[in-house]
Amino acid sequence: SMEIKTAILHAGVLGTVAAASYSAYKYITASKKVQHKNVSDSIKIAILGANGFVGARLTEKISKLKVYGVPSCPDKKMSIKEILLFDLKINDDIRKKYASDKRIKIVEGDLRDTLLMKNVLSPNGSGWITCFHMAAVMSGPSEKNFDLGLSVNLKAPMDILEIIRNVSKTLKRPQTYVFTSTDYVTCLNDYNRDNPCNEESFRLSAVSYGVQKACVELLASDYSRKGFIDARVLRLCCVVVKPGIFDVLSYPYHGVVSQTIGSKDKVFECPLKKEQRFACTFIANCVDCLEQLGGSIDGGKIGVNRVVQAPAYSFSLQEIWEAVLKVCDDKGIPVGKIKWIPPSESKQTVKEINVCPFVTFDKAKKLGLPYKFTLTDVVKDFLENHPIQEIESRQ
Repeated sequence: SMEIKTAILHAGVLGTVAAASYSAYKYITASKKVQHKNVSDSIKIAILGANGFVGARLTEKISKLKVYGVPSCPDKKMSIKEILLFDLKINDDIRKKYASDKRIKIVEGDLRDTLLMKNVLSPNGSGWITCFHMAAVMSGPSEKNFDLGLSVNLKAPMDILEIIRNVSKTLKRPQTYVFTSTDYVTCLNDYNRDNPCNEESFRLSAVSYGVQKACVELLASDYSRKGFIDARVLRLCCVVVKPGIFDVLSYPYHGVVSQTIGSKDKVFECPLKKEQRFACTFIANCVDCLEQLGGSIDGGKIGVNRVVQAPAYSFSLQEIWEAVLKVCDDKGIPVGKIKWIPPSESKQTVKEINVCPFVTFDKAKKLGLPYKFTLTDVVKDFLENHPIQEIESRQ
């Protein structure tokens, strides 16, 4: 609608609005205590982007649970009736892995198909639905194809917000929406270069992907303020280490690990300086935070600004490389070499770092989210979850 478009325009101009600026409004908390009468005590969990790096790991974690919490009743857990995995394509490995779990349903399709998403997000007899939304077009493809990025990263989430709002009306309480955002949203100005960014930092991304994610952050917060839904946003940094080759600005921070392990003959061409620092989120920690954030954490404790910066530490490429050498030496795994090349020779669409280098995550700590990890943890996790044979097949 024109009203929503106007709100997004103002949000882009004004950036992040601190919680104090909402003082003229009555905050409608989505976490108020509710009575569970004549409603099924079961929960449906929908994972949008289940075939992706984060989505697949989250699915693995959620599938091991029998019950799950709901924010409006911190002391109550509901039986997991259904786990719906949604993506454009779900690979055969995932299908085989969960074939015996009758709770798991798989749906393939386009996130922009509103009718399909209404079915995906239907409670289907459950008394609660929690939606984890990871599906997105990443930074490189979003920069290459503006219309594609806009439709998937902004327009589709806007439709999903409305769908969950309507489900909330049906179930007579705000349902849970967990959205994954990115540190790309913040403005790469002089202040943010020199000072760690947090949830209140000024938003004005240097790439379309960040702008689109920032708009959803603001809308998710406002839908929660109005009591339409109970949203919480986990703002991720570079989630390491993802296997394979892909077009994102942060690729070297993955490639230093994934493209060097397994053979002394490997040569990874790295288009960034070895001392270049980048804020990194650890995949295992990310999934633990998502699980907790979508469960019994009271929305009132998150506040009007529903964004929570995921724990992240700024590592240099040299530090990551040294961790690779140390862990692989201890395990007797061969490692190749790195060739440092000019950014102009990079195969990625975005050829220079345009993301703020440091973040703070005090809010995550206050909410009780886990935050401790090391580069050794990161490399070991990669080796445990991606055997050498698998790494070779992805290259």
